Amino acid sequence: GDPHPGNYLFHPGGRVTFLDYGLCKVFSPEELSLFEDLIETMVLRPDVERFVEHTQRIGFYKKTSKAADELAFDYFRHFYEFVLRDEEMSVTKEYASESIRRYFDLSGPFAEIIKSANVPPSMVIVQRINLGLYALFAELGATANWRRIANEIWPFVGGAPATPMGDAIAAWEAQRELPVGVDDGGEPDGVAV
Repeated sequence: GDPHPGNYLFHPGGRVTFLDYGLCKVFSPEELSLFEDLIETMVLRPDVERFVEHTQRIGFYKKTSKAADELAFDYFRHFYEFVLRDEEMSVTKEYASESIRRYFDLSGPFAEIIKSANVPPSMVIVQRINLGLYALFAELGATANWRRIANEIWPFVGGAPATPMGDAIAAWEAQRELPVGVDDGGEPDGVAV
């Protein structure tokens, strides 16, 4: 839950040492399904009514009126901005600042939504991860096609690898699927893969 570069050591050969396990969470299958529902109704097939229903079920938002639901959809849409379009985009310091304002500014246009919103305990870590990543990516001026990266890592989308890491993971997964005792050359090697 603390995606800060100071929490990792990168070694030659691709080894990584993780220094800080102070904020970790394992999400249950039910919680992961909730994320999928939100992504489905905000990103893959936008649907204000269904998205609001999911936010209510999770406890993020209390439905008040159709106009408020539209405003809530606009409020939450900001946090999905980089995965809405299949194009290269840069995370800016302005975006990171706006993200923090959206969480906490009770004087802006989303004040009523913020006041009626709630972050369930199991989801607080996601808020922290997102804010940390936005700040880090903005500092780096990170530019990518975030939608393709998302499609790569969202298991319910099954997108093709879009990054070198995605290619490496796909190759590793293909290796894992070999029958026991067969290496990637097809010859028995006596080692379970």
